Amino acid sequence: MGRSMISKRNLGALAVMMAGLAASGPAAAHPVPDSQFDLTVTADGVDGVLSIPLSELALVVDVRDIGATSPVADYLAAHIVATSVDDGAVWGLAVTALELGEGQYDHGRYDLLTAHVHLTAPEGTAEPFDLGYTAVVERVVTHHVNVTLTTPDGAAAPLGEVEYAPKDGTVTPIPVRW
Repeated sequence: MGRSMISKRNLGALAVMMAGLAASGPAAAHPVPDSQFDLTVTADGVDGVLSIPLSELALVVDVRDIGATSPVADYLAAHIVATSVDDGAVWGLAVTALELGEGQYDHGRYDLLTAHVHLTAPEGTAEPFDLGYTAVVERVVTHHVNVTLTTPDGAAAPLGEVEYAPKDGTVTPIPVRW
């Protein structure tokens, strides 16, 4: 008498549920677009245009106040750093504008924050550097940032992808060379 018994009605309901799950195919998560950081070399440094899905950014900072002097601007300034390759000198950074807009992706439209930044080289002349970028990826470990570079001669190329490394809990800087 110590055995548990499943009623025929419960067994039938379980069979219907299992058949439904088997027929539904693999589960698919709703994909969220990556961020995009486009860098352009200028005479004294690098201009950057950063597009971040607002839904991802809202997970790490209050996005109700958008402006060049806002918590969002402060957050971005604290999570973007450029260091010179030769001597490790830290470049200056200014968030010059923040704008709200939309982006079209393969799987739909998303609200975006577009941030305009200017990185100023320590010696006043643009030189190769390492881009340390941890905004959003430090807390949303599935988030990625695609980085591109346009050189003074107008050539554009992808530099790589910023992503969180779960094995050691780091975000590796992107080498910016031209």
